[in-house]
Amino acid sequence: MTPVAPTPTVAPTPLPVAPPFRAMLSLSAAGGTTAVLREIADDQLELLVGFGADLRSAVGVAPLRGSRVDFPRIHVGTDEAGGAVVVYPRCTSPLPRPEGRRVCDLHVYDVATGKDRLVPGVRRPQRSEQEGVMDRGSLLYAATGPSAGRTGLWYRPAGGAERRIARNPGRQLALSGTRVAQVITDGSKDAGEEPCDNSTIVVRSTLRPGAGEVLGRECLYPSWTDTPSDAWASPSFVGNRLVWTRDAGSGPSLLRYDVRTRKLEEARAGRVYGFAPTAADAGLALVLTADMTGSDDEPAANELRTVGAIRWTVRKKTLIKESHYVAPNPLA
Repeated sequence: MTPVAPTPTVAPTPLPVAPPFRAMLSLSAAGGTTAVLREIADDQLELLVGFGADLRSAVGVAPLRGSRVDFPRIHVGTDEAGGAVVVYPRCTSPLPRPEGRRVCDLHVYDVATGKDRLVPGVRRPQRSEQEGVMDRGSLLYAATGPSAGRTGLWYRPAGGAERRIARNPGRQLALSGTRVAQVITDGSKDAGEEPCDNSTIVVRSTLRPGAGEVLGRECLYPSWTDTPSDAWASPSFVGNRLVWTRDAGSGPSLLRYDVRTRKLEEARAGRVYGFAPTAADAGLALVLTADMTGSDDEPAANELRTVGAIRWTVRKKTLIKESHYVAPNPLA
């Protein structure tokens, strides 16, 4: 009997492997100055600063420890003299501690001089100052600590004394004059559904501590990480209007609310991971253009783009979903 030759083994074709993905995150812009964080290595970020979409590494700012999925937002603002500054946190650990706290200190970077320093008068023992924004030298910042007295949203007018304007520190802050916006997790659940964390965007006034107006609420089911999720991101004031992005569920990707008339508008600009308005119908957006096939990375942006000719339409539906609070006074 003639022996049968063995069938040659064919090696499987390897799946495509995406190159290392370096995300861009935390877009902020004001007065022509733009700031973004960009990954440079695992749990390492660099600060980019420039004008419009033309960005360069911030001279004199050492790399930051942090992750794309949890690092607090940075903010372009102005000092008391009107000069452009970037307020950002420098954290000693890239992820929250088991009790849900980081240890961070707020820094302010002077764009014109390239000087970087701690924000004076803010650091407190046994407290983490996680996000801040400056407007004409006035400072708004969120802090967390081991006690209720050290946790909250704090406001310090230029040359004045600080005061707490809310017990819920929140994140995704915005400040313009006496107007404040923040995104909070209000500890509620939708009626008839399993418990979830609500991502809620709130407008406040520095003149009315404890008061707040809810603009939108989205139910987000909890993940298995300590990282908070947000449906709303990158709010910023332009005159009397607050502009922000929607990063969960279906619907428009950009929203705009007139604080005086209470008119709510929406626009569609595709999937964006951050937006900063530069005019009534234009802005800068973080978008994803890379092929992430085969990558285990979390979805994020890799490019900063100019967005123009935005078409705003009046939104007729509310952004507030019916909820039952399980924590007292979540807006206080």
